[in-house]
Amino acid sequence: MNWIPSAVSALISVTAVMVVYALNRRHDYYELARSLHEDLTSGQVAGARDALGTLVHGPPQPDLDFAPQKIRHAYFTLLWAFERIQAGRHHMARGSVLGGGKAARRYLDGMIRWHVREWASGLPMVRERLEDLTGESMTDSDSLQAFEELTREFGIRSEAASVSAI
Repeated sequence: MNWIPSAVSALISVTAVMVVYALNRRHDYYELARSLHEDLTSGQVAGARDALGTLVHGPPQPDLDFAPQKIRHAYFTLLWAFERIQAGRHHMARGSVLGGGKAARRYLDGMIRWHVREWASGLPMVRERLEDLTGESMTDSDSLQAFEELTREFGIRSEAASVSAI
């Protein structure tokens, strides 16, 4: 019977380690969600979104530089941000309920859903404008895959998916 206190002590230690691990994982997943949202809404991606948003929604402004190479750069900058988001979402989906991955993914989804919905209609317009300006077909099907996956998972009809299939 001398082993009972040792067994209880070991069980308490293992439980404490598991709780600390779960709390750390939960923090890491939420930090990943926060950083992916920050990536989409600041820095170079925010600049790309601003340029593309002006191109799609703004009145024609002759003083703005809408050179094809700048539009293409902004277009792919935004698509690659959505790739990073989708990679992060896949990582979070593998996280256990105890580790908080799924809850952090729902948190991220709540922050980015409207961005995906907005660009589901905007990206095809940018793509069409680029093809008009360059006279070339876009070779963006690989880069569009993550964005198309997001639109499907969110139940958003995307013109981008139908355009990239052509």
